[in-house]
Amino acid sequence: MNTKDRIVRKAALWFAEIGEIPSSYKGLQDKYPTGKPDAVLRRTWKKYFNTWGSFTTKVQSAEKELCALALNPPQDEPVEESKDPLEALRASTVEK
Repeated sequence: MNTKDRIVRKAALWFAEIGEIPSSYKGLQDKYPTGKPDAVLRRTWKKYFNTWGSFTTKVQSAEKELCALALNPPQDEPVEESKDPLEALRASTVEK
């Protein structure tokens, strides 16, 4: 795996983690001012890609599964609290 492929892979992993692929580099900077991996910093991807659009297009074509996670993050299902089965019985006897 060459350097370009590693950058694309790391960017795809981060996009999947944040649950989106920012449409512009400016939007990325505004929303995530700190804590970004090197792969999505301009100084890193600019060596191999001319524009943010060409970079994200390559990420989406090379890492389809990760980008699917980024664009359609899994929904967290609400966890129902386990209720004490006797609680309903206790409540009904108190009302009488």
